[in-house]
Amino acid sequence: MEKEYVDMGLPSGTLWASENEKGYFNFDEAVEKFGNNLPARWQFCELVENSDCYFDTDENAFVFKSNFNGNMVKFSTFGGYRISDRNEFIGVDKYCDYWSRTPHTNGEDAWHISVTNYGSVEPTFLGNRQYGMSVRLCKLEKNGIK
Repeated sequence: MEKEYVDMGLPSGTLWASENEKGYFNFDEAVEKFGNNLPARWQFCELVENSDCYFDTDENAFVFKSNFNGNMVKFSTFGGYRISDRNEFIGVDKYCDYWSRTPHTNGEDAWHISVTNYGSVEPTFLGNRQYGMSVRLCKLEKNGIK
């Protein structure tokens, strides 16, 4: 089954997957498995800067509604993240963290986005690369070129 993507009309041409990947991944697993389909830090920033962002209580999801074409992508806020060395889950039912493919220069951390069920979004959080986080894929498609 082919993955569905949403065109948000973003300047870069980035299309966002309509659903999360299943499971939790540490940073290195996510980069290895998904490569360039894992969003870069700038793509999360572009999504936030060009969307009306809010928590939809009826859908139980954090919504990004495009300022360009009104299309929407909905991110779950229920996953939290997993501390890998203890297999402990933090923030479940309150927020969810999604890896970008952008490592931090310190070598221990990487950038991710965090969405909450109280309506906030932070597109540039740092997280330990060993933490298990959710993944939302994207693809860059500008003028029909992949």
